[in-house]
This record gives sequence, structure tokens and C-alpha cells, in this order.
Amino acid sequence: MHHEYVVNDTELTVETTPLEPDGSGPDGRTALTLDETRWEAALVAAGAHRVQLRMQGERREAWAVRDGDGVWVWMNGRARLVRDAEAARSRRGSSGGGVAKDVTPPMPAVVTQVLVAEGEAVQKGQGLVVVSAMKMEMTLVAPFAGTVAAVQTEPGAKVNPGDILVDVTPTEDTDETAEETDG
Repeated sequence: MHHEYVVNDTELTVETTPLEPDGSGPDGRTALTLDETRWEAALVAAGAHRVQLRMQGERREAWAVRDGDGVWVWMNGRARLVRDAEAARSRRGSSGGGVAKDVTPPMPAVVTQVLVAEGEAVQKGQGLVVVSAMKMEMTLVAPFAGTVAAVQTEPGAKVNPGDILVDVTPTEDTDETAEETDG
């Protein structure tokens, strides 16, 4: 099968082929081709948001949570937003641009630091909250420029995917151009 995704801001084309002729393998084994490189992979659900992945015999663990029009995937210490490429292309230029609006951890974690306060102006990409999970720290960032409407967590809090830690109200969209023209 042919799939097109956007991972963060990079478009990828992935071909998948089940390794069993009828696709009914017990462990979800499939062949993945990305940029002319082929891998054998097996994907097994290991919990509500946890997935075990074996690629080329190497075992990895990933956490995933659906958010708006995509899925946040946490793997190897990094979070990535994975979206369907066609849906992402159709949302470009629209308000929100397909960007996740909620500041939520990609996996169960503990809040180690809150970097902002209610009423504070923030820039897109600015750190808001630091969380720790599986001996790794990750800074959750502002999805867009705006003002912190509410901080809904504190250091030491145990949080889960979907828990909104900081509410950010976007500033006026500065990318839009005036569509009105005088004849």
C-alpha cells in the first residue's frame, strides 16, 4: 500500500507490503520502503498509547496519542507529529494550519518544571513545561504565538497523554494577508 505522511514539516512516502501473502501474520510483520530503503518491521500494541516496534531485529518502544488531525509519536527521546499528507496539504493556509493546539505530553510523565505563568506572552516554539518520562526530559513548547490563558499543572504532577497542561490563546494570525481589495 502507498501512504503519504507529514512528519513534523517533512513529507514522506511509505510503501507497505505484508510479509504474509494474506496479510494475516500474527505479529503485524510488514515490509516498509522509505526513500528506496526497505526494512522489515513488526508493530504490536502494548497498551492504550504504547506500541512495541521491531525493525531489522532491533526492538523499540513508542508512545502515540491522537491530537486533532494527527498523531503525536514519542520515540527515541523525540516527539513527532505524524499527519496524513493530503489532509495536511488541504489545511495549509487555514487557521491553525493543522498544528496541534493543546500542550499535552506524548506519554505518561512527571512535570519537572513549569516555565511560564498565566498572562505571559509566548512565541511559537517557546518552552512551556518540562516533563520527565523513562529517564528522559522533554520540553513541551507553544504551538503558536499567543498568551498563556491558564497553567493547569505544577512540578511533581503525574500527567498523561491528553492532559492539557497549559492553555495558550493564539494572537491574531500575522500570516494572513488582507483579502479585501478596493476595485
